[in-house]
Formats: sequence, C-alpha cells, structure tokens
Amino acid sequence: MAFIELGLYLILVVPAAVFTFVMFTQFGTARIALQVLAMALFIGLSVLHAGGFGVSSEQTTTMLNPAGNPVGSNVSQIIIIPDGEDASWLSYIYAALAIFNITSLFREKVFNVPNR
Repeated sequence: MAFIELGLYLILVVPAAVFTFVMFTQFGTARIALQVLAMALFIGLSVLHAGGFGVSSEQTTTMLNPAGNPVGSNVSQIIIIPDGEDASWLSYIYAALAIFNITSLFREKVFNVPNR
C-alpha cells in the first residue's frame, strides 16, 4: 500500500490545472514557462499513478479521560484514490493533459498558430 498525502496531491494538481488554463490568457513570455511547468507536473502525476501510488488522508483522534489526560489515540486512514491498478486510468488522463500542454506550446511557438 503506497499512498501520498492529500495535501501533497493537491499541491501538485491545482497549480498544474491553473497553469494549463492560464495559457489561454495574455501573460507574454511567462506563459511559456507556465505551460512547461504544467506539463512537468502532469507528467509527474502520471508517473505517480502509473507507479501504483494512491491518495489518502489520515485522521488521528485522541481520547481523553475526565481529567483531560490522553488515554489513547485512534488513527484512521481515508482513501481518496485507491492505489495499484485501480488508479491506473488517472495516469492516462494526466499523460493526455501533459501532451495537450506540450502540443499547444509547439503549435504556437514552432508552427505560429495562436491558441485563440
């Protein structure tokens, strides 16, 4: 069971999605860097899911006695995206988004076709 934390996953997914949609706005030369960064983040996410990693969140509950002293604790793991082959389809989605970013970059910079 190989899992990454939900916070790290969101730190990777949210900027990649934002940078992908930023390419449709006017940012000048910063737009190229954001497209390349989004492509790299999506490739990293694709490799994570292809490697069998899932996404989970842990919650720790501490039990207290009437005096307020800790008696015990309970750790529960909430699985958001399962690991193994159950999440391999996400690998293909992230790879497609990475390919979309790089092809739109090449289309605009090499073939001089605007993204609008």
